[in-house]
Formats: sequence, C-alpha cells, structure tokens
Amino acid sequence: METHDLARPAFQDRSGWRTYWDQQGAFWRTEPEILTSRQDVLLARLKAPDQSPAPLAGMRLDRADVEWLLARHQSRGVQGPIDADD
Repeated sequence: METHDLARPAFQDRSGWRTYWDQQGAFWRTEPEILTSRQDVLLARLKAPDQSPAPLAGMRLDRADVEWLLARHQSRGVQGPIDADD
C-alpha cells in the first residue's frame, strides 16, 4: 500500500479516518486505526512461542482489529494488505 504524507486524524474523527484510508488506497478500511497498546496485544498473541493454530481464539475482535490484522497480513512469503480484487 502506498503511503502519502497525511496527518492521521484524531481517534474519534470517523469521517476523517475514512478519508485518510481512502487516500491511502485502503478503501475497505472504515475504522480508526487501533491503539498501539491493542496492536501489541494482538502481536503478542500471534507471535507466542506456544502459538496454537488459532492464536486469537477466545479474543473478542471488533472490525478495527480485523482491519488492522488484514492490513499487516502475511502469508506464503507475501506481506501486506489484503487485495480485495485477489
């Protein structure tokens, strides 16, 4: 995903985030980016040494969490956002 030099909107500015994501080429994103502390929790679960096949099982994920996970997706040596046309 190409990034542009845009200021990130305030967390509560939902329309600002929508515009920001559109300008980033992430038209499928609608939610504000999750907080760094939440990113850390999700990453810790994904990278746990005793990682199960479903490391996020039992966690409540909202749309913002899923959008963030999809944006940082990595599979089969490819890293990056999910391509809606793929």
